[in-house]
Amino acid sequence: MACDPPLQLDLAVAPQADRTVPGQPAQTKWRGLVVLRYAVNPALSGTLLDVVADVDLGPEFAEVLQVSPAAQWSPNECRLRWKLGRLEPGSSGCVRAVMAAKAGTPATRAIEALQASTVGKVVFTGWPGQALSGVGFEVAMADGDGAAADYHTGKVVTFGEVTLRP
Repeated sequence: MACDPPLQLDLAVAPQADRTVPGQPAQTKWRGLVVLRYAVNPALSGTLLDVVADVDLGPEFAEVLQVSPAAQWSPNECRLRWKLGRLEPGSSGCVRAVMAAKAGTPATRAIEALQASTVGKVVFTGWPGQALSGVGFEVAMADGDGAAADYHTGKVVTFGEVTLRP
């Protein structure tokens, strides 16, 4: 039985338009735009919790010029991270970043890296006892003696991870 996903995502990248002006010096840094759009299934029975969106870029990108909303940037991993927190059923939004390539990176190499190396990953959990898309696990604690049959009943926690490319 198929069911609608709890979260729909779209990752898009766009190279900077050519700004070369005759008689002016060439640009020293190449830029690229990264956009991650999301929409929560309105039919969900509860809120998505702890939603985190990561976007990994190629090592050609050295600097974050602008982000909306605020994000964490890890230059060692070339990773942007947005902590979106709680998302209500039917809500939607968009996160954006303008990235700069390392100085001296040829535009063709930067464009290829932006399109080929960019990967997004979104992780989330749901309220205990609710079903998102039929995936979950039961959290329980062992009794003191550790016997396999002696577990306290737990709650089902739903979770998800979505990986996407532009």
